[in-house]
Amino acid sequence: MHVSWDFSHVFYSGYVYRLLVETPSFELELKPADSSKKYLFASEKGVKRPEKVLGTEVTLLNNVSVDSTDAILVLDSRLGVEGVVLGDRVRNGRVMMSTSKAREALLSELNRRKNDPEASCEIMLTSNVERDCLRKYDKVVYTPREGDPVHLVKQKILEASSVLREEGKIFISSGRALNSKLKDYLKNAGDVSEIIDGEKSVLEFSNFSLTDEDVLEVSKLKHTVKGESIKFQAMKGFFDSEDMRQVEMIVRELSAGKEKGELLDAYVGPGLVAIYGSKLYGMDSSFVSDDEYQREFAVKNSKINDVSLEASVDDGLEIFEDRSFDTVALTTREDTSVKEFETVLTDAFRILRPEGQLFVLHDKDFPVEKQIRKFFPSYRVCRRECDSQLVVASKET
Repeated sequence: MHVSWDFSHVFYSGYVYRLLVETPSFELELKPADSSKKYLFASEKGVKRPEKVLGTEVTLLNNVSVDSTDAILVLDSRLGVEGVVLGDRVRNGRVMMSTSKAREALLSELNRRKNDPEASCEIMLTSNVERDCLRKYDKVVYTPREGDPVHLVKQKILEASSVLREEGKIFISSGRALNSKLKDYLKNAGDVSEIIDGEKSVLEFSNFSLTDEDVLEVSKLKHTVKGESIKFQAMKGFFDSEDMRQVEMIVRELSAGKEKGELLDAYVGPGLVAIYGSKLYGMDSSFVSDDEYQREFAVKNSKINDVSLEASVDDGLEIFEDRSFDTVALTTREDTSVKEFETVLTDAFRILRPEGQLFVLHDKDFPVEKQIRKFFPSYRVCRRECDSQLVVASKET
């Protein structure tokens, strides 16, 4: 079941207020067909030249024709660019923007409000449009994320094909190397044409009959920490031996925390810290991730290991307005900024109970200790392995 969002509440929360104030904005220039309206988009941090970052989105908008009454599904909406612009082109139709990532859902909604497209536009946070879309669409547009494995891209196309009306079409805008692989996959299942636009291209896929068999590649794994073995699953391309090593670094130190207390596993792999915390230390575990795929795998892994797990999706910890925990375990990502980390620390401090402990796994060059001192006078570095460091901080009574 997909996660529903009440944006009337979320949009005005403190986190989204920070998005309004702190995210840079840019104007998007398109072909003359859209010259009557200037679009202004709030962006991810660091996006100052959209032609470099949003090349595939612009290529798609410049090469896709729609009718004014079309129903459009946008797969993997990152900033809402495609949905907003197409929302004006299908002024008598409707647009659904889907994404599995909480940050992208918020930014897409923010940009929808900033630009107010003529058509009805909605945002859906989901990892499976086939399961969660309640209506059919005339066209699907898709700009795959850089770094997504090909099997995941194929799976999203497969799911999207099931929510199209008869004679519906799928348009895929990407680099020519990826589209070449996708073209080989699609040409045996329907009609495929390609529009070349410099280093990028747009595939048009129609009259298709795809197999119902999933193409998503999932690894089935087993790992033992401190004598406790668990079986788990992870999507190929998103969890490897280095990720497992980092999970183990945290798990081995959790015994120094509040045994049998409440644990929040924040973004640490597909629920493994939460599962080990429950099985090794009798903790009451919860899990939060910024991605719906991770949440689903965390739930699946908890069932495999007979562990009760409450799992949520949020881009931060603000979802826990009325909750508190004895232990919080989190990691910093490669793209985490100091300001974002300080925001997470603020919320982690708020939801920790007196004498609670925070476990932060981070790259050794990230200035975690400088930020932690602002909130936690008592902390220690308890593990260093390769380029990773684990800091444990205690909240005073």
